[in-house]
Amino acid sequence: MPFNIGQYGVVLASTEHSLGIVGCTVVIVREDLIVANKQIPSMFSFEVMLRTSSIFNTPNCFSVYVLGKYVKYLLDTYQSPQQVHKKMVETHKSIS
Repeated sequence: MPFNIGQYGVVLASTEHSLGIVGCTVVIVREDLIVANKQIPSMFSFEVMLRTSSIFNTPNCFSVYVLGKYVKYLLDTYQSPQQVHKKMVETHKSIS
């Protein structure tokens, strides 16, 4: 179900089963939460990830590539995020 992303500080989305290759994760972080903090290990720091373009923890490039291709396909096919959501709900109901 679509939601207002602006009401959250961090949105963590796993792509498993619905949007791509297992292990690919999308993280959306509100800018005011991206601050340097020496008490946070670098691996968990949004500031380090932003500053290093996520290279500090090298992403699985193929998974990100496939995810991008699949999202483009879904939007080209169903025209809007709402239509993509509707189709995924229908598919989930048919296999549950």
